[in-house]
Amino acid sequence: MATRKAARAVWTQELEQSLIELWQEHECLFDISHDMYHDRVEKERRWREVADALRQPVEEVKTRAVSLRTQYSRLIKPKPSGAESKPLTPRQRWLLGAMDFLKKYIVHRPCENTLDVTFGEQEDAEDKDDLYDTPSGPCTPSTVFPPEWTYEGASSSPSPTSTAGRALPGEPRARGVKRKGKSEKDIELMKLAFLKQMAARIDADPTPDAFTAFGNQVAAELRQIEDPSYLTRLKRNIMNMIYDTQDTERSGSSSRAPPPAPHTCQPISSSPSPIPHQYATT
Repeated sequence: MATRKAARAVWTQELEQSLIELWQEHECLFDISHDMYHDRVEKERRWREVADALRQPVEEVKTRAVSLRTQYSRLIKPKPSGAESKPLTPRQRWLLGAMDFLKKYIVHRPCENTLDVTFGEQEDAEDKDDLYDTPSGPCTPSTVFPPEWTYEGASSSPSPTSTAGRALPGEPRARGVKRKGKSEKDIELMKLAFLKQMAARIDADPTPDAFTAFGNQVAAELRQIEDPSYLTRLKRNIMNMIYDTQDTERSGSSSRAPPPAPHTCQPISSSPSPIPHQYATT
């Protein structure tokens, strides 16, 4: 008979406050410039110290820390222009004060087109941020790191820095250790260059024009149609209207003929079409 799993701890605000205070005492858990930030063994030992002080399992402490960081990150994330600001709840105001020590270490992703990505998808993406392995640095313009730089991942998957320092088959171990230190410095420089490049690209990219927005809206509406035959017929009608208008415009550029009469999209029905009058039997 399977044993019952131990009940998870109830995280009160007082317990979360204690976690945050202990968390701040170990800079290597959130400051990328710290000498031991990339030392997995040392960071695991620090998390265990925090967990022992709280009398909680280490994994639950890590999970709660990730949750607090994610909540705080959403609170300080720049809102899109024109977005309605809602009044803060007492817990949100508490988070803004208690987690302020992380503010300069959180880098936000660029605002994505809401026509293509739902709010739920954006939140799911943010939930994937790893607290204790996410490279953090001074506050910079909104950007996003390549997958190999975003986080070191779970303990079962090797990190970029650890694989860079691992000696390849046939190479001396000392050479591999030397390459590790150089690789970490190179990666930090590449991060800064990438941040500047992405910030410039974001500033240069124009906002989507009206045609792009309309096309996204039409695509969203088409996805609501489940019957393939109806969908094919509707797409054909739309494209025929576009082609007819283009042909008329090209042929009438010299004679300036009046614009073609718009197509009348008949309601799609599963019943057979009526027999034209000229073919009706007498």
